[in-house]
Amino acid sequence: MFPNELYKTDALKDFYNISSFVKKVAGFGLPTAIFIIVIMSLIALVVTRQSQISSELYGRNYISTQALLAAQAGIELNLTELTRTGSSCLGSPINLTNAGLQDCAVGVVCQTQSAGGLTFTEVTSTGSCGQNDFASQRQIRVKYWQ
Repeated sequence: MFPNELYKTDALKDFYNISSFVKKVAGFGLPTAIFIIVIMSLIALVVTRQSQISSELYGRNYISTQALLAAQAGIELNLTELTRTGSSCLGSPINLTNAGLQDCAVGVVCQTQSAGGLTFTEVTSTGSCGQNDFASQRQIRVKYWQ
């Protein structure tokens, strides 16, 4: 068979005839496009929700870390005072003016106790930061032997 005769067979006529191919797949584009749009919308929705959750967790973690650092600052201030004076405690509340802790409150309680001939002071510092849903409170307790 020559190429001209090969083209004349029915099977190859359909194969080389673009218009018949287009007719066979005529209704396939719209459902495919709708399917892709729906899937992409769902992916965008999931990514947006995950981003919101991540932002909220970051904010809560930030406030919690601030509260811990505020409690630690209260402990360190009181231990410095106890080491310097030997007996006094700064008490509550302590006003922090540092750039990262100005919105935090620190409460400190000191109790002097004796056990086994040793006198020690237990310092409990509570740092509170944030408001409403984004509030966090952390507490640190330290015993200081004199």
